[in-house]
Amino acid sequence: MSGNLSLDLIALEANRNIPARNYWRDRLAGLEWERYFDRIPGTGVAGDDNYSVYTAKGPAPVLEQLNALAATDKARHIVLMTALGVLTRQCSSTADICIFTPLYGQPPSPVLNTVIPVRINNFIGKSFSGLLMSVKGDLMLDFKYANYPVEKILGTKAGELKDLPVIGMMLEEIQLISAFDRLSPAMIFSFSVQSSVTLHVRYRPAIFDEECIVQLVRLYFDLLDKLIGNKGEKIEDIETVPQRDKNIILNEFNDTAAFYPKQDTIISLFERQAEKTPDNIAVICDTKRLSYKELRERSVRVASWLQEEKGIKAGDNCRRYSFCRCSRTCGAINKNFTRTTTAHLILRWAVLL
Repeated sequence: MSGNLSLDLIALEANRNIPARNYWRDRLAGLEWERYFDRIPGTGVAGDDNYSVYTAKGPAPVLEQLNALAATDKARHIVLMTALGVLTRQCSSTADICIFTPLYGQPPSPVLNTVIPVRINNFIGKSFSGLLMSVKGDLMLDFKYANYPVEKILGTKAGELKDLPVIGMMLEEIQLISAFDRLSPAMIFSFSVQSSVTLHVRYRPAIFDEECIVQLVRLYFDLLDKLIGNKGEKIEDIETVPQRDKNIILNEFNDTAAFYPKQDTIISLFERQAEKTPDNIAVICDTKRLSYKELRERSVRVASWLQEEKGIKAGDNCRRYSFCRCSRTCGAINKNFTRTTTAHLILRWAVLL
């Protein structure tokens, strides 16, 4: 009898978690884990798990602006985290950001040791006020389903959690640093908003250089001031980066130079990525998204139309149609097109289909 009761309880718990499982599956679909500031050279010893801490206080007007915009600690947390999302996007050229943060609570509440991923990827066309509302709505749902184990949320085993490239963020007045113990964040932005906006950046010196951390913190406070002061304007229209720091972002944090295999075409690389991650998001335009699988299928339909309806074949002059896909490869028909131009045309036609 006790055995049946145990099985029933397990089944009940599994059923209770189905909504949470489905929520997180959809919430994180297509997200690729990466180190957003991985170009910052570290000076420590590889494999060193110890943290260094850099502390800085924001200018006095920043606290005044923050308190005028956000009346509670929870609201301030959302403002500070959203600004961190904007900074991360600017420094990494990645429009799909994930920041880990603990649940709200007061000791001895057990939820204080729960941490969840917060995905921020809807920057396009948003003002800072609009982005704040979007993040707030997402965060409320994230917290609602936070009872689901973090290793299941991330689709990993418990022992693999510390291998994920994680950035953490917290507000010390309502969250605990111990919530990050199960993870191994490369960097944690820990804020306090008592008499000033104080930022403690806990970082791994084996990964990050202190001089760059100092620059990153200065960039953050400059950005926070601009975002709050111009909260009604579109973020992309705000001059958020001082001229002196543009070189840092463009040539240091945003150094994305990588080896390009000359024997491959853009299309062959696209095909390879579609095979590798078919369900990941390939295209985002306003509220519309296409996975690699969907984009690949659309390109096949465009190519079939060109071949079957227009009689296009490899070698034809196809200036009007831009490209032709023959069999399983796409090749430029107009010999004046560069490889990159051809790829852009292929994707544009497929998206518009």
